[in-house]
Amino acid sequence: MAGLAILGPESALFQLLFGTGVTLLMAMVLLVAVSSSITGLNNTPRTEDLKERAARDALTGLLNRGDFMQQAHRRLRTNLDAGLQTSIVMADLDRFKAINDGFGHDAGDAVIRAFSDACRAAVRSADLVGRYGGEEFAMLLTGVDAEESVRIADRINAVLAEHSSLPAGAPAPTAGFGIVDARNPYIGLQRLIRDVDGALYEAKAAGRNRAVVGLTMESKDAY
Repeated sequence: MAGLAILGPESALFQLLFGTGVTLLMAMVLLVAVSSSITGLNNTPRTEDLKERAARDALTGLLNRGDFMQQAHRRLRTNLDAGLQTSIVMADLDRFKAINDGFGHDAGDAVIRAFSDACRAAVRSADLVGRYGGEEFAMLLTGVDAEESVRIADRINAVLAEHSSLPAGAPAPTAGFGIVDARNPYIGLQRLIRDVDGALYEAKAAGRNRAVVGLTMESKDAY
């Protein structure tokens, strides 16, 4: 370095090492590095957005079945470990096939969207709501027992009944609900889903537009 200082900036060696070409090359390398960093930062929220979209049902914006089950399994374990009351709810739109067949798929889609909006209006943002499949929906409610879950189901049906965009002559949409309390730490989500599905079947058989609280086994059950 001392030798280069003695030669000065006009020397051929100095120009070779620190001339315009080298400076330009270094500037280009720096530009590429900065661009890569900016691209990486820009892609991070885009990746998160894609993951969020993949977790959501396209028609309703609710969680899809797979992501609901994943999140509900984790939330259930967390709640049970913390001693928090948890309810599992399954809902099924009443006479949905008649609406779909008699008034078209657009009317059916409108009812599904109306139900999802009613769910969002009745539960808290911290609760989990997912479209389980077709016209069937699932919920995990934290800090809520079965009695309060029945009141929530009634509120959802009340909001749903106000849905007015169906064609003339279409019946007012309603839903049946099955509900179970999750209290036993040895009973996993899959068993609770089976129990709540049985309660939902009872609600449909009893005349629809109602909620039925099911019972869960108090003995140990495999996850």
